[in-house]
Amino acid sequence: MTIDTERPLGAYIIEHELPRTADARVFELLLPYQLEESEKATVFRWRWTYTDTQRATDAKCGILNGQRIRHAIEKQAFIRQILRELREQGQKLYSVDGQKIPVRGKDQ
Repeated sequence: MTIDTERPLGAYIIEHELPRTADARVFELLLPYQLEESEKATVFRWRWTYTDTQRATDAKCGILNGQRIRHAIEKQAFIRQILRELREQGQKLYSVDGQKIPVRGKDQ
């Protein structure tokens, strides 16, 4: 099993907005984790943008919450990428009692 955490994987993801570019809002999704048998913590990282053009197109189509919809799509894509990477490397994410972030280690 690639994921064996107490909470759904999405609950561990931290989201924040980066400085805006000339024509877009930029967001970053982070999933912190600790490396197995180590005190080292690191993150999976996913950046995405919501351009003014996308916002205008959504508004023309009557979509008032286009950014929110796009956020949900990007979060799912991020989770799929994490799962793919773990599978390809024969690793898993799992919970350890008393720890706030999951641990990344070998998938026995």
